[in-house]
Amino acid sequence: MLFWRRAGLTFRPDFRWRGVGLGATGRAASWMFALILVTQLAGIVQSRVATLGSGASNAVLSNAWLIFMLPHGIVTVSIATAYFTSMTADADRGDLRAVRNNLSSSLRTIGMFIVFAAVALSVVAFPFARFYEAKYSHIGAMAHVILAYLPGLILFSMLFVLQRVFFAFHEQRTVFFMQLVQSGVFVLGTLVCAWLVAPEHIAVAVAIVTSVAGSAQTIVALVLVHRRIGGLDGRWVTRRHVQYLVFSLVAGFVGYLVVSGLGGYRADGFGLSGRVPAILTVIVAGIVMAAVYFVLLTAARIPELSAMTRPILRRLRRA
Repeated sequence: MLFWRRAGLTFRPDFRWRGVGLGATGRAASWMFALILVTQLAGIVQSRVATLGSGASNAVLSNAWLIFMLPHGIVTVSIATAYFTSMTADADRGDLRAVRNNLSSSLRTIGMFIVFAAVALSVVAFPFARFYEAKYSHIGAMAHVILAYLPGLILFSMLFVLQRVFFAFHEQRTVFFMQLVQSGVFVLGTLVCAWLVAPEHIAVAVAIVTSVAGSAQTIVALVLVHRRIGGLDGRWVTRRHVQYLVFSLVAGFVGYLVVSGLGGYRADGFGLSGRVPAILTVIVAGIVMAAVYFVLLTAARIPELSAMTRPILRRLRRA
């Protein structure tokens, strides 16, 4: 306060908050808080059910989830955040066509990476699990949990983008109710697992339920977004994802041969003999699969690949 006075500044509290937008902000924050609360409650149910499993099921689920989230956090969050800025501006102007175009472009661009990531991680699931486990039985158990999570990765990343459409329109309430669908399916499925599934398969069962619940939420989100903006450009998005899947499966088959050759699936193989060999196996297989996938995308002249590589090539030419 002393320095303020010397600088000629004064401070007078102003409690006239009406009209500054705090009401809308408060409502948005309330819905987001409710969403987080529902998610945490579902997480508590998962933790309780996972304790029924044999071994460190909670630790296995957590580590497998981190691997699952790796491509999502690096690719989906980064690209979707960039598109979200444009979608918000388009939504504020009421330009639904521009929102649809941005949504379609973001889904196709993200899918180019995420579909490949889902297949590639499936191929290297066993060497990846070797980072965390030493015994082959434990490696296999964790690898199966990773494999149970991965089918939901593509739709999970789609969901992240679809949620941003409603955020762009400041409709956090819709996102909350979509989360209720996911949490409801997840809690119900998890409780069924606790009742019917043997302890040694609890972790895999919970991972499967997670994929099913997330996929159900994404389907609901697709329907709601279609109604909200009058379309999804679904034909092109589906066509691109089918192409990505075919190319990824080809690359994944080549990667499977590489991992098999390095002993990444055998208890006495080089790929599972230690953490360093496991890392090398993942790196070599990943590079080979990425190279095959890139060649196939280039040969097919996928425009999303050109859009990503064009700025890089332009800089290299200038250099």
